[in-house]
Amino acid sequence: MPAIPAYINDLSPTSSKGKYQGLTLSTSSIGRALGPLFGGIVIDNWGYINFFIVAAIGIFLTLVLIGPLHKQLKKRFVIYK
Repeated sequence: MPAIPAYINDLSPTSSKGKYQGLTLSTSSIGRALGPLFGGIVIDNWGYINFFIVAAIGIFLTLVLIGPLHKQLKKRFVIYK
């Protein structure tokens, strides 16, 4: 998704853009590498229905954890007016 690095680029300070881009892209790559492995393990052991339940719980937890952070960043940074 090209929007994520662009968003990180807008939020990060000029002196640390490379650091934050590296963190973003490396965590994305780790997720792409481990996601299918984890999904395959869940499907093999508990089936497709439980896989979708685990995925929904993961998405919900991500939204709960990132929601407050997004609100803090939105107050601190003005990207476009």
